[in-house]
Amino acid sequence: MATAVWCVWATALTVVLLLPVSSMGGGELRMFHQVMVSYAKVSLSQMIYNGIPPAGANEGAYCSKTCLNLGWCNLWCPNPTAAACTYYNIIVMPTYLETDNTDAIPCFTKRPRDYVTNASITAGQPYDAIMSKENLIDGIYGFNMNECFRSSQTNIEKWFVLDLGAVTTFTYIRIIAQPNLQAFYHFRKLSLRVGTSPTQPYTGFSSYSYFGGFSGPAVGNEEVVLTSGRTVSARYIAGQMAPQSTTLTVCHVEVY
Repeated sequence: MATAVWCVWATALTVVLLLPVSSMGGGELRMFHQVMVSYAKVSLSQMIYNGIPPAGANEGAYCSKTCLNLGWCNLWCPNPTAAACTYYNIIVMPTYLETDNTDAIPCFTKRPRDYVTNASITAGQPYDAIMSKENLIDGIYGFNMNECFRSSQTNIEKWFVLDLGAVTTFTYIRIIAQPNLQAFYHFRKLSLRVGTSPTQPYTGFSSYSYFGGFSGPAVGNEEVVLTSGRTVSARYIAGQMAPQSTTLTVCHVEVY
């Protein structure tokens, strides 16, 4: 019976959320997208809140609006057995592909559809095996240091290049700094350049067009949204830190 109730409720929510639940913030239109994600993964979220919509409320619209109003919420999931919604600060991108389907549940993310998730990436030598470059393209981020990419301290290693797979048109690049005070040392003097063809890492980045930069230093969990002021068409996005940074440490990237 619980499964039947869940299916009916989830179907109703899907129909509701085909309409945009949006807010104008940072110059961008936000719409919630349905995504399947492991319950075990979202349960590791550092901020969780449960709420029951009032009687007679449209659950999808109410829970989406509540997520926006909370400020820190990036994802909400229906709890049909309790007719409630659970809100999480974990970031799950709309194009995220869950690899553990044993406990996957339908949730709704407010993050925009972007081109980084499941793209290809190259980068300088990592600081260690845990904070690898692949963390930037997996489409999920729970504000844990081990989910970030950190380069070695050598200046010629403080870079990454995203390959979107094809020339793509976008306007914004969002980058999130590490979740502690050490962001002051590891996220500063960042520049982003874009191009349509591959180039020699590090030394060849100057051949790309300048997209934007962040002088910093950043504070923990700072979300930096860069825009060129116009739409840009590119396949490659190169990020590079100046020598003043101890390392290049980036925890999440979105291109949209």
